[in-house]
Amino acid sequence: MPKERNKADGYREKVPIKREKIDACIDSSEREVSRLKVKAYEGDTKAMNNLGVCYERGTGVPVDEKKGLNWIHKATFQGYQPAIDYCKEHGYKWY
Repeated sequence: MPKERNKADGYREKVPIKREKIDACIDSSEREVSRLKVKAYEGDTKAMNNLGVCYERGTGVPVDEKKGLNWIHKATFQGYQPAIDYCKEHGYKWY
């Protein structure tokens, strides 16, 4: 694999990064979920959406579909497009 020069740490391998659109919760721990909660209560729509997905999947928190959908709806009402798309994909009314 080709190497790239980095002044801070010498040579490092180039690693392709693959990320899914809404899969922010895959590697989340309880600490990350608590950060999402703080940001969501501050009004960050991306955090609201990601926290909702965490609740729906039970990542870092107990599964609670009602709380999850509530957070996702809060993001949709503020016009966050990925949350709107998520609701459309899963057949939830968001309007």
